[in-house]
Amino acid sequence: MFKEFLEHYKKIFSFPNHNSLHQPAFFTWNDQLYRNFMIEMLGQLEPRHEFKDVVLFEEQDEVNEVIFFNNGTYEVGFEINRTKEFVLRYKNCNLIGAYGVTFNKRSHFVYKTFTDCEGFFIRREAWKGLIDNNPEVSQHLVEQVKEEYDRTTMN
Repeated sequence: MFKEFLEHYKKIFSFPNHNSLHQPAFFTWNDQLYRNFMIEMLGQLEPRHEFKDVVLFEEQDEVNEVIFFNNGTYEVGFEINRTKEFVLRYKNCNLIGAYGVTFNKRSHFVYKTFTDCEGFFIRREAWKGLIDNNPEVSQHLVEQVKEEYDRTTMN
């Protein structure tokens, strides 16, 4: 059920294992901590389908979910003088809302679907619980979320 999801988001959920004797090393499904983290995370995912031209977040909206679109295209932009301008367009496999939920920030931008989009989402409480319950693994997730946001949205 989650094979496509795991393939699309492999980079986000690939964490270095600094405790391994063999360096550089990454957590794998053979590591109990990582396996528990991933199973808990996959258990919290809920399916999501959005139609074309649906606004997911407005500027300054409170972000209450992390969205993982496996298929579809969405746009990121801003609003000036009540006119929305979209300057970035992403197709498939990007995190939406992870930065806002992880760091308790409101949305800095407008997010809107450009095509029909399908994937999963996880609610704020579940995401925060996942991070709090798995500190050894989730510290790397927090770093990945910040890097992904800086690389894809802030640039």
